[in-house]
Amino acid sequence: PILPITAFISTWTVKDRAPYFSAITEWGSIQNHSATHASFAQKSTDLDHEICYSQRMLKRTFGEKPWMLRPPYGAGSANGEVLRTAFACGLREVVLWDAYAQRGKVVRTARLGPGSVILLHFNKNLVRDLRAVVSALHKAGLRPADLADYLPEIGRAHV
Repeated sequence: PILPITAFISTWTVKDRAPYFSAITEWGSIQNHSATHASFAQKSTDLDHEICYSQRMLKRTFGEKPWMLRPPYGAGSANGEVLRTAFACGLREVVLWDAYAQRGKVVRTARLGPGSVILLHFNKNLVRDLRAVVSALHKAGLRPADLADYLPEIGRAHV
């Protein structure tokens, strides 16, 4: 089955793994998750570096400029400065999540439905977590879909 993965990547994780991220997002996309995974809720966080540097680095590495941002820890998504910086750097959507997979289980923060976003991490549990997500989707009568299909064409903060 095709899994349309939207990979929100912190640029420090790319290193020499660009071919891996390109391959797993063949039916999805690569998007911005910051440069160093610093919390946007901290006043000391350099938002220009975290957001705008990542935009440039991801475009240079993958050939396309991200248009979605998922703030680390979900922090700062309603902060005006975060939104202004994100939009000034070419991002159109700020995305959070409705559930996350961890150690082979799906933990819901909201009811799963069409357009739900399920957070996964690129770690040793990824395959097990992906299986748990696909199972949870099937049980809910849903199927994996590309996140971009659920976002408006002309962006605004989507949280």
